[in-house]
Amino acid sequence: LGVSTLRPLLRTGASIGDKICVTGSLGLSFETGHHLDFSPRLREGELLAIDENVSACTDLSDGIASDILNLLPESAAAILDEASLPLRKFSGKLAKIENALTDGEDYELLFTYKGNPLRLSELFKSEGLAPISVIGEISPKGNFGSIILRDSVGNLKAFRGRGYSQLA
Repeated sequence: LGVSTLRPLLRTGASIGDKICVTGSLGLSFETGHHLDFSPRLREGELLAIDENVSACTDLSDGIASDILNLLPESAAAILDEASLPLRKFSGKLAKIENALTDGEDYELLFTYKGNPLRLSELFKSEGLAPISVIGEISPKGNFGSIILRDSVGNLKAFRGRGYSQLA
């Protein structure tokens, strides 16, 4: 058991318009061995807890398609920019968008942010921490819990995939 003076990072608290952000890179965790050899995002979590603009946060262990549902407020959807997803590279192979959304065991932090997280991103960079990618925003468009992908020209399409399940 430990004690912290930092505020807890909860899954609740996100609002329409908040940016959706993630640390590190996503997908191909099993192929790369990342699921067995990763660096827990402890310092990153401390800095997120200090920043009052972080509205909600969760660990990313079952894929964005599953874990984002824990952050969405009622009557909200996640609009994710395909071009902004930080895809993991391995042996000349680049993870696909579906890998980034559905593969499990990425062990990154998925969080929402009120405003522009540029200052936070620069702080992470100056401390040599995992990079932050702004991958989308919380929107009133769509049904609660829906994930909408936006391509590079602004076209929207619903994502129907599911996150990783250890029971599947």
